[in-house]
Amino acid sequence: MTRANKPKTRKRRRRKEKMVNRRSSSQLDNNPVPLGSDELANHVSSMYMDGSGGKIRQVELKRKKQESESNLRVNGSLAEQRAYVYKLDSHPALVLNADYQPLSVLPLSLWSWQETIKSLFTGKVQVVDIYPDVVVRAVNIDVPLPSVIALTEYVPQPHHTPAFTRRNVYLRDGYQCQYCAKTYKTMNLSLDHVVPRCVGGKLTWENTVTCCRKCNGRKGSTLRSDLFQVKGMSLIREPQIPSKFWLAAEAEKMVPRRVHSTWRPYLGLGRKPKNGKNNEHSKELGIEGE
Repeated sequence: MTRANKPKTRKRRRRKEKMVNRRSSSQLDNNPVPLGSDELANHVSSMYMDGSGGKIRQVELKRKKQESESNLRVNGSLAEQRAYVYKLDSHPALVLNADYQPLSVLPLSLWSWQETIKSLFTGKVQVVDIYPDVVVRAVNIDVPLPSVIALTEYVPQPHHTPAFTRRNVYLRDGYQCQYCAKTYKTMNLSLDHVVPRCVGGKLTWENTVTCCRKCNGRKGSTLRSDLFQVKGMSLIREPQIPSKFWLAAEAEKMVPRRVHSTWRPYLGLGRKPKNGKNNEHSKELGIEGE
């Protein structure tokens, strides 16, 4: 890149950042309502599945990109085939470790139907349960689409300290403002420096807490020693470095309440279905039910 092009690139980047900030500010709720436990669980899990970078969202974008690049004229048979593929895309499989525990809870360990069928035929997984009346059609065989699969070999889980990210801070604090003790959606939360940056406070686990935007604006750069006397505010708990098990325990509280019936026993939401079948289906979060 030449020197003449660098200023233009910087201007475009700044213009794009301004547009993103305007969009995010326009989406803020001026009068946010605190969430209950079920509402919070559905909101957080939907962000991981349907939000930007979520499993379901990635599949949808990939499929739309393939269609736009193909530029094929949609006739009757092609439209039927496309509807069939979309149906398969909306039925991912819950992946369990060899001990029948989910590989991850937040986000849920999900595989697409392509990954599931490929791993099934290579012997890497075994079928635990299936989607009733949903099959993958091949030339000479119809394969029932698995809804729950388990790895044939146990995968050890890492025990390192969790990465310091915005999502992990929210998860550590249970998406609860550490000043007013109210729970909000992600768009109404922010990170607060316990020791303000203007006096040398750093962005670390021990100096960062989840805070609603109202409390963050009210606190400003007030020192912690003067916080209660001047603002009438105080922290409800001390910020700490969480362990992997701490975050895992918090993540279990965020399991979506509306999932496919065959997933529920392995997410701690119900009893194990008899004979691997359960015909009581509920509407899932971003996933089609039967």
